[in-house]
Amino acid sequence: MPAQQPKKIDSSWTLTKAAWGALRSVTSIHWLASIGLACLVFAFSLWIIIMIMNPSDALYTSSSIKTPDGFAAELSFTSLTWVSILVTFALLGIASTFITGAIVHAAIQSFKGKKTSATTSLAAVWRRGLPLAVFALVNIGVGQLISYINNRMSPTGGLVLSILGDAAWGVATFFAIPVIMTEDTPQWPIQTTKKSLNIIKKVWGESLISGVTIGAVGAFIGVLYGIVGGIIIIVLVSVGNAPLTIAGISLLGVGLAAIIVITSTLSAILKAALYYYATTGLSPINFNKTMLRAAFTPKKAERIFSV
Repeated sequence: MPAQQPKKIDSSWTLTKAAWGALRSVTSIHWLASIGLACLVFAFSLWIIIMIMNPSDALYTSSSIKTPDGFAAELSFTSLTWVSILVTFALLGIASTFITGAIVHAAIQSFKGKKTSATTSLAAVWRRGLPLAVFALVNIGVGQLISYINNRMSPTGGLVLSILGDAAWGVATFFAIPVIMTEDTPQWPIQTTKKSLNIIKKVWGESLISGVTIGAVGAFIGVLYGIVGGIIIIVLVSVGNAPLTIAGISLLGVGLAAIIVITSTLSAILKAALYYYATTGLSPINFNKTMLRAAFTPKKAERIFSV
């Protein structure tokens, strides 16, 4: 009787723990995740400073609208605010893609048993900077397009479109960054998406479940941390301790940013592991071959392992 395959949810949890083991054991990934955290904190700090230093009339415009009870003021963003938002999102998207690419490179090099450093991985990203930046901007553009269409539909239709659109694009580009980071020639969005789709067919169920597992764990920790931190800040505000309140808000923000970065790092490592296994048939260090094998459909497993 053939050995029973591990349940999808069990193997996805095991793969998530293996990704955590890789995060702990590869020093270069520590540094890259720290750089990602610093970029995220800096970007949001800069955004807050811009919002505080600019006068309100430079950020918002006010207009009167007629209501059943008379007239009311309606606030809307100025051009400066919209430009600031778009530039912030673009820079964050590109920086996030670059850091993810560096983490994927470091993880795959470690899977091969090669020593790597944060500098080496960042240099690999630099060599692929243009394809990564273009993909990041396309990724942002697709998200904005879905949002634009969503806002012009009924609430129900918009919600359905948003969920299905984001999910479809997320699935299609699941392995986009590993593809860009491992190919010798520049990979542009259409090429990248096609190759990502070909690989996703091999690990269809597991890649989605594992991604959901990491996201769910990160969301749970983030919500729990936010609730506890929010309660502490409310208490500090009620006692009127301004310095401690500011410090508490700052720590809450940095902590939430750290949770986001750790979750993204684990997701990048897992993508790198599944991609490496799908393209080589070799089991990465820290990852159980049985669990990786369970991520593949039987036909794909036969093609790779000739079983």
